Amino acid sequence: MPIRTLLAAIAVSIAAISTAFAQAPPMDMSWGIRNQMLYQQWGDMRAYQAGQACYQYSMMMRARGYYGPINCGANAQTLQQSINRANQATQNYIQGGMYNSWVRQQATTRANQAITGQYVQPYNCWYYGRYVC
Repeated sequence: MPIRTLLAAIAVSIAAISTAFAQAPPMDMSWGIRNQMLYQQWGDMRAYQAGQACYQYSMMMRARGYYGPINCGANAQTLQQSINRANQATQNYIQGGMYNSWVRQQATTRANQAITGQYVQPYNCWYYGRYVC
């Protein structure tokens, strides 16, 4: 009886130790928060400097007697172009992820088919101008 109790105690202690080590330690993400704050400050500074440069340029042109429209490079058109470029970059990123997912799925399917002897050469192996078979 004491040996069973001792073995049971050892088994419980081993199980407790293994579950204690199985839990992931907390992650320190303070570096990411600090970087995000730094990037925000950098962006704010650059926007302020661009605004100040435009203001100084317009004051200089007004002092020289010009009272027409002044294009400082920051207007609705350039803002829209910037938004369009950001949207296009996002769409390219999404398309790349979809393509990678498709390739991974095809490779897994073909590997499983080859292992089980069910592989048949597909009719078309081109995907967006790339040979993927």
